[in-house]
Amino acid sequence: MDSSLRGREFHCREWVFDKLLGYVNAGQTPAHPGVVLLGESGCGKTALMTELIWPTASQASPDARHRLRSHVLAYYFCSQLYSHSLRLSHFLFSLRQQIVKHPEVGPAYEQLLRRTGGVELFTYRCMNDSPDRVFAEGLLKPLLALQPPARHYLLLVDGLDETRTPDKAAAAAAAAASAPSRKQLQRSGGSTAAAAAPAGPSGCVFDLLARHQRSLPAWLVLVCSSRRDDRRLSRAFAGFSKLQLTDARKPQVLRDVQQFILWRLDSNEQLRQHLNRETACLLNQLHIKGNACFAYLELVLDAVAQGTVQLSEVAQMPGTLAGVFLYLFQRLFSTDPELWQLARCLLALLLALGEPAPVRLAYQAVSVQNPGLSFARFAAQVARLRLLLRATPDRCLVLAHNALSDWLQDAKYCTPAYLVSQRLGHCLLAAHCLCYWRQPPSAPAERAAMLRDFARSLLAAGCGLQPEHLLLLTLLLLRRWSCGPRLLLRIRDPPELRLMAIALLNWDEAVEQEAASVAASANRPIEPADTQLSLEDEAVDGDDGGGCSGSTTPLMLAAYAGDLATIDRLLAGPNSQLNRRDSGGYSALDWALLGGRADAVTLLLSHGAKPDGPPGCWVALPLALALGRPDLVTLLLSAGADLDRVDSDGRTALMLATARGQSELIGLLLDTGARVDARDNGGRSALLLAALCLHEPISVAAIQRLLDAGADINLADADGRTALIHACLAKRHELMDFLLDSDADVDRCDRDGISALLVSSRLGDFRAVQALLFFNANPHQLDRHGRSALSLAAVSGQSAVVEALLARGLDEGHADNAGLTVLHHAAGAGHADVCQLLLGNGAATRSQDSAGRTPLLLAVLSGQAEVAALLAETDRLAAGIPGHDEDGLTPLLAAFQLGRPDLLELLLSRGADPNMTDRAGRSLLYLAAAASEGGCSLASLLLDCGASSNLADEQGRTPLHVAAWLGRAEAAGLLISRGADVNAKDADGGSALSAAAWQGQAHLCQLLLANGAEVDSVCRQGATPLCIAAQEGHLAVCQVLLDAGARANHVDRIGRTPYRVAVKCGHRQVAELLLARGASPGVASSSSNGGGGGGSGSGATGGSGGSGGSSGGGGSGFTRITPIQGGTFNSQHQLYQHHQYPHHRELHQFQQQQQQPPRSKPTLQLILNNGATVINANASDLSNSSPEEAASAAAGSAVSAIGRGASRRNGDKRRRAAVAAAAAQRQAEDELLARRAAAGIRLQSGDRKETAF
Repeated sequence: MDSSLRGREFHCREWVFDKLLGYVNAGQTPAHPGVVLLGESGCGKTALMTELIWPTASQASPDARHRLRSHVLAYYFCSQLYSHSLRLSHFLFSLRQQIVKHPEVGPAYEQLLRRTGGVELFTYRCMNDSPDRVFAEGLLKPLLALQPPARHYLLLVDGLDETRTPDKAAAAAAAAASAPSRKQLQRSGGSTAAAAAPAGPSGCVFDLLARHQRSLPAWLVLVCSSRRDDRRLSRAFAGFSKLQLTDARKPQVLRDVQQFILWRLDSNEQLRQHLNRETACLLNQLHIKGNACFAYLELVLDAVAQGTVQLSEVAQMPGTLAGVFLYLFQRLFSTDPELWQLARCLLALLLALGEPAPVRLAYQAVSVQNPGLSFARFAAQVARLRLLLRATPDRCLVLAHNALSDWLQDAKYCTPAYLVSQRLGHCLLAAHCLCYWRQPPSAPAERAAMLRDFARSLLAAGCGLQPEHLLLLTLLLLRRWSCGPRLLLRIRDPPELRLMAIALLNWDEAVEQEAASVAASANRPIEPADTQLSLEDEAVDGDDGGGCSGSTTPLMLAAYAGDLATIDRLLAGPNSQLNRRDSGGYSALDWALLGGRADAVTLLLSHGAKPDGPPGCWVALPLALALGRPDLVTLLLSAGADLDRVDSDGRTALMLATARGQSELIGLLLDTGARVDARDNGGRSALLLAALCLHEPISVAAIQRLLDAGADINLADADGRTALIHACLAKRHELMDFLLDSDADVDRCDRDGISALLVSSRLGDFRAVQALLFFNANPHQLDRHGRSALSLAAVSGQSAVVEALLARGLDEGHADNAGLTVLHHAAGAGHADVCQLLLGNGAATRSQDSAGRTPLLLAVLSGQAEVAALLAETDRLAAGIPGHDEDGLTPLLAAFQLGRPDLLELLLSRGADPNMTDRAGRSLLYLAAAASEGGCSLASLLLDCGASSNLADEQGRTPLHVAAWLGRAEAAGLLISRGADVNAKDADGGSALSAAAWQGQAHLCQLLLANGAEVDSVCRQGATPLCIAAQEGHLAVCQVLLDAGARANHVDRIGRTPYRVAVKCGHRQVAELLLARGASPGVASSSSNGGGGGGSGSGATGGSGGSGGSSGGGGSGFTRITPIQGGTFNSQHQLYQHHQYPHHRELHQFQQQQQQPPRSKPTLQLILNNGATVINANASDLSNSSPEEAASAAAGSAVSAIGRGASRRNGDKRRRAAVAAAAAQRQAEDELLARRAAAGIRLQSGDRKETAF
């Protein structure tokens, strides 16, 4: 089966193609017998398979997908939208036909197939009864007997899970385990019986492939796709390689989603119009919410492009495909019940058909429930459903996605409000077939298809028919089209259905008596299941007052068929129910009108049929008008039909005729006395509807009739639009000329301040503009946005209209309410010829709108390279103006953010400053260095144009700083090669090496050191790159720095060494490395930059300052900064989210501690929850220890006490424990100091102050 997505553009998934190419190039025996592509609904499995078979990418640079195309032996697409694709017979026959046509394998395969008699297997009966035998003997056996080709081939099967049910899947998994292998099949000669295949034929494609996948030739790789990754699939296809397409954690999947969004933005101008600085972040939310579901992204972006939703609503949209279906259904149908009724019928029909529905068939079937629906109205409503439906090349309608089919039938997701039943579709289809009772289709194929649909629909609709009744009804329809009604006598049950069928036929004397008996037996109570040929289940009553009773009576069917004899006999009965109405509000008279039976209409009216139904059931006259039958209209008018009756839209009969352009009927209704200036719900009169041209253009003679009857030519609708404005909107020049000649007000404006001239200027209608100007239309009118006719003409891009308006003296420098001049409008729309014309008339190139944007900036933001070149060439200084708009953009910055190297090069060549900065002081080179993709090419372009590689931002950071922080090795190498200072420091004293060390970029550290970076450069806190790497725990960076000669015992401004920082932060491996490289746990280097005076100190307490330095007590690590996410340069239309390099916060707590006077007693500031007993218990042990051992033991006891006390959460106990612990601590310290003094150990300032780790 062919793919419904063939020919659609495909972007991304290159990594999948590369993997598949690796499988087919894997030597004699592939590593896996096959590949399963897994992903949820909407992830693009079918599109991926389609691209494998019919690549859409250019062959100028062939990639993996083009090379894979030559490896495809056969393919098959399974889809619920195409019911025939789920049949095994269709699958087997399709594979055989494709293999036969293959240029390399086909000739030998066909020869072997004919030699073994396998051709006889490919009959529909054999393929349906014994699919396993056909697959094994007709496909596998010849392929296994072939000489193995020189390369591997692919067998592609998409939608494997579409063909299975849970019980079938379990059986398939069990069958796969016992299925014959390739060797068994070869030994048995290809016979399934000899190979002891599992009993029972396969029921679907999944079963068939699961049973025989182990028997495929070694040179044939099976590639299939499925939505579910469950145990049954794993058992059935054990050993297959699985490729997950929806794992959003994988970078290649994220890149696929990103490329898809960028492609949509690039290819859809309507989407680009929604893109601005505020909505750019919403695309990132959409990227996250989509969760690698391309159907979700496509549906939302299509809805935004079509104006159904706004891009700002993305934040409120659900994050699942089912949720966004419900969101869009509520948006489309909550305020338009009429559209939902039509959509419900159409969706039900597509579900019932199981294949694309021809447009004409869909219209006729939906018209069964909507008899007054015209084809033009149907087409307009279907156009509004383009998010849910799509048209095939052969003019058929099909659901937009398989997932929508499942969603519509699952009340859990679609809610009961939007639940669609296939039963309704089958009822519509059956009723549509009955409409052809008297005039069957001429083509035999159409008759056969209609008979099939009729039989299947009656059976599926739940009409309560037994199989024999279904067969008789199908034969009845066949006989009716060929032989006549004699077969009716064989129908015995149910009698009601038989009576309805009799009413549809010409009366025959031979069946008169039988029909009478049937009519008598039909008086018993009728169950809805017996007579369900209507579209709703409603009880049948005997109301004859014109109310809607719910069922279709024999009189209605006879009236539709125009059988006068049957109508006479039914009306002569005791319960004729002449004015009874069905569930759709149609009476027998309406059914006769629907069938176009003038004689039946006359007969019914003569028996007292009412031409005007009860309120809400005005059907007869609109039906006659819809048919365009003056004779039927005359009959109804002569019977007293009300000309002033209105439908649900408030339209009278004259309005309906005018809207359809029925000139003859307009004259008939006006002669009968129809009101000419009546208005509908939208405030439109018959004249306005004629100008609207809803269906067919109305003749000028009919318009003249309306004006002669007193129609107001300047009457406006609810929007303030007159007939002249509507004629200009429809570009009906003949009608416009007639209205102008009839003295229509040429300067009348609607509620938006738009006149006929403004409308024609916006549409670029040169002929209309000429005519309006000839009739002295005011060329200086402005709409409510302050736009002139010249501004609107510039948007349309019609240079002839612009030239005509300029000749009338319109100001080319006019600015609207937003400050946009005419040149702004033309530049933003990308009309280079109009811009050239305006520039020739003196338009200012440097004018700014209220947001500070120049025409050149608008052209760049819109991606209009031709207009940007024209404007930059006209005013070469405009590209180099350093001013910013209110968003901080210049043309050069805008081109950079859009990722357009062509625009960048253009502006730079026209004088733009390559060192231009944004409002944060960041240069373009800085931004390019921060880009994740494509930044190097832009950076190289900027450097070639003279950009400074050492230009710093407001914080002193150079492009090399940001490249080092974000790990952009390629960008860093480029900058260094172009003269970037590797030792440049920012405002905090940090170098590029410090930034790379902070982020753990070991490879960048090696690059910087190799190019002369100072290994021991210090920042404002006195920290070297080694100190920073030790704090962050980057082992590889520490090793690189130590190998380059970094000082392991360096002390920062407050006395911290790399070893102490690593221990404080819990980085054990880093601490061990530093010790191995000579770091001292307790001795600080006296020459450390920023440290205190010389001296030594304990490793536990930190180095102490000497006489000339401040205290060097240990402290916490360097201030931790959580960095803002680095910027990414994706492609055009993706705005930068630049990384803001972190500031080192001042360590005010340490400065405050140094300024406080030293405490007299305690040397350990241990905060204990419950440590008093521990300290007291160990006091006796301290007396027999050295001072250092005592301090260490006290610290150990305190840590143990902290661990035990942390489990207590009661506030009062904790406070009491803290007081007791402090007292015990001071007692222990006093004893310790006394013993140290007795031993002659000098007390130092460091002994009285310690900041805990």
